[in-house]
Amino acid sequence: MYIFFAVFLIAVIGLHVFSAGTFYYFFPSKITKILLWLMPLAGTLLIMSGFALQRKSESWLNEPVILAAYYWIGVLFIIFSVSFVIACGVVALGWLKIAVPPWLGRAGLVVSALFIILAVIGGQRTPEIKKINLKAAGLPVEKLSIAQISDSHIGIGVSVKRVRKMVEEINALEPDLILITGDFYEGGKKLRQQEIDALKGLKAKYGVYGSMGNHEFYAGLGNSLDFYEAAGVKPLRQATVRPLPGLAVSGVDDFNAAHISAGDFSNFLNTLNPKDYNILMEHEPRYFETAQDKVNLMLCGHTHRGQIFPFNWLVRLRYKHVYGLFKYGGTNYYVTSGVFYWGPPMRLFTKNEIPFITIERE
Repeated sequence: MYIFFAVFLIAVIGLHVFSAGTFYYFFPSKITKILLWLMPLAGTLLIMSGFALQRKSESWLNEPVILAAYYWIGVLFIIFSVSFVIACGVVALGWLKIAVPPWLGRAGLVVSALFIILAVIGGQRTPEIKKINLKAAGLPVEKLSIAQISDSHIGIGVSVKRVRKMVEEINALEPDLILITGDFYEGGKKLRQQEIDALKGLKAKYGVYGSMGNHEFYAGLGNSLDFYEAAGVKPLRQATVRPLPGLAVSGVDDFNAAHISAGDFSNFLNTLNPKDYNILMEHEPRYFETAQDKVNLMLCGHTHRGQIFPFNWLVRLRYKHVYGLFKYGGTNYYVTSGVFYWGPPMRLFTKNEIPFITIERE
């Protein structure tokens, strides 16, 4: 953990220094020289203070500082991304012995400002209902509908109003099952009672079930499980329930956070009854080949589809499938972009969603 924080701190300082340095290159002055020193110090202090307050304190200062830190993370990433592209352009022009046009720095400011505005607007967007239709021979009912919730990260930055609106949207669909594929709860020293009261209103014919994401572990597993239970969600940890004969719903903890290997996962899958229609909840989109033909449907989240462009390109370096519906053998898989966001209440060129999956018997 200490190594992670050391690397994170170095990365945060580096992003600030690079962004401020690029700005100074195009706009050299006494003011921007001060900014070159001030931005890394103030920005890093804000971000690290936000993370410290989130885990250790319940003072009145919590929400404004943490929210400011979250927004600054998003703003910093966008500024750095634009600065990086401009810096590459400057290097390329120098290599070609072409003078750097004076408007390039101003263009970078305009693009950064535009992207930040779009990202803030995108973060406030109501989740779209993503309708997915599947056919299945072994379904024990004529039709089964599933609403998937993933990556809601309920906590600071996600208002009670947004949670209530999500519940209304889902209940209007009248799903047979509501399945929560992790990162449901962002944590805090106390459970968030208003959000719990809103989530208790989730209604599904065969129940509401959830699996653990990595943030449930970061928030403290006991605290997270208490939140699930209080909100009326049945947590499934390497466990299976049968809401009706012939239908099985299983949940497996986040592979990385719970240190679950492909072999461990395979051992769990071998406990499933192949005669059932098996639905599996797993937060992290991995081990698809292991699950092939062992389950009928596997639901994942975690990636946020990158959340803020161009982070989606980096996510693709880690995961083969970042978003969408695909199939291996007889198994269908769906990786969702998530219902809200983590950290910065921002989304740039990605949409948040509530997948609504309808399965009809062939």
